[in-house]
Amino acid sequence: MKLGPLAHLMLSAQKASAASLGTWLMGASMMAVNNLIFFTMWFVLFRSNSQLGGWTLERTMLLFGLSAVAFGVLNGLFGGFVRIPEFVREGGLNGLLLRPRSPLLLVLVSKTPASSWGDVVSGIALIYLSDLLSLQGWLLLPLVTLLAAVVFLSASIVFFSIAFWLDNSDTLSFRLWETLITFGLYPEGIFPMSVRVCLYTFLPAAFTGFVPVNVLVEHSQTWLLLLLLAAAFWSALAYSVFYRGLRRFVRGVTAG
Repeated sequence: MKLGPLAHLMLSAQKASAASLGTWLMGASMMAVNNLIFFTMWFVLFRSNSQLGGWTLERTMLLFGLSAVAFGVLNGLFGGFVRIPEFVREGGLNGLLLRPRSPLLLVLVSKTPASSWGDVVSGIALIYLSDLLSLQGWLLLPLVTLLAAVVFLSASIVFFSIAFWLDNSDTLSFRLWETLITFGLYPEGIFPMSVRVCLYTFLPAAFTGFVPVNVLVEHSQTWLLLLLLAAAFWSALAYSVFYRGLRRFVRGVTAG
């Protein structure tokens, strides 16, 4: 069967990532163990408090698990977004512009860390152990995870595309990215209202954690619609920001 262009690129990237099976398994296993060890912090906190910010241990477990799966999927398939500053700084985009595929897609599949699949495995385990999903919740899980991953990936592209306008922006981009990941792992109720507003707008951590959890537990069409709108908005923003930056890059190369 002939694969489409996107499937072919993704398959090639995964084959390259798994070239050394032992290394691949070690990376994935270490990440899974790391996530489970990290979650023990929440277990300890909830032993002395039945709720934190109105969230129970089980709901927080679902939050952590879903975030891990969404992040693992996006990073395991399209982890090359972290290389955008490198491609800009070192002129690597010049070669990509000559190829028939989308430059953004080529950048995204240029890095597919094996450790990401450890996130997926540990995340699924935590979702199962939370014991909060009904049959309907499990049926919704693939869609909700995909939408959360789209927001994750889109916001990541925006953050790392700062390199088109700001030299040596790697540190700033990584800080924004790490903040997005971190804030999405904490119960929404522990944040003051001013921070929550930020997490629903400029730093969309709400759509990688809180909102997906609400969709899965409450089966709310309103929350699902909000998640769909967020995924659409951030996808459009990521596309616009990257290609505006790319046009600026091309003009700079031409002028040079």
